[in-house]
Amino acid sequence: MNSSFAQLIKINLGILLLHYGEKYFFSFLPWIGITSSLSTLTNEILTVVYYLIVLIITLYMYREDLTDLRRFKRNLFPNTLMSIVFFVILTLIIFITNYIGEYLAELLKVSYRGVQTYNVFTKSIDIYWILELLKNIFIIPITQVIVYVLGISNLIYSKKKAILFSGLVAACIASAQMTGSYSEIIINAIPYFVIYFALSYIYRKNNTNICYSIMTFVLFNLFSSMLLSKLLGG
Repeated sequence: MNSSFAQLIKINLGILLLHYGEKYFFSFLPWIGITSSLSTLTNEILTVVYYLIVLIITLYMYREDLTDLRRFKRNLFPNTLMSIVFFVILTLIIFITNYIGEYLAELLKVSYRGVQTYNVFTKSIDIYWILELLKNIFIIPITQVIVYVLGISNLIYSKKKAILFSGLVAACIASAQMTGSYSEIIINAIPYFVIYFALSYIYRKNNTNICYSIMTFVLFNLFSSMLLSKLLGG
């Protein structure tokens, strides 16, 4: 099988599983004897299980490329500090992007939502909090970075094109799940382009070690809501 074709299949499978597979997963459950009338807690647990399966499949697909953890662990403390610096820079960039997006949205008289992140620090700690933390802070972001950054970098060998296409593909997938006018969708897709463009840039500029991008994005999902609210004076 052609290497580029194989990489394309991996990317498409990852995107389908991430964004469109959940509803089919729940449609399949009655076939194995799991009733469709589930409690809220059971539904949340099964959702986490689904995305964990997606992560495991993604890790298996890219197993030959995920040897970076050993390199990252050799200098764990300085590498973690560098990831924190990347996270702060990324958050500041998104702050500026949101400011520009809000200005353009007001100019075009459309709504601007920006990137939706889960603020764990405003929730009470319970089983639902743990499940949301696992799903939205760790499992899904790690899978997204592997697919959109590592996957596209494996497909496109040109450094500049790979960085650009990581942002474009992520923005297109995000926009496909939005509703509204074309101008509203484009404006709201810009932050997704910026995030994955930045994560791909981090990957390429750090000896193609995906751990930097993963750590940066996990930190972004964990702390950016709090940091952005501080920057906005909220």
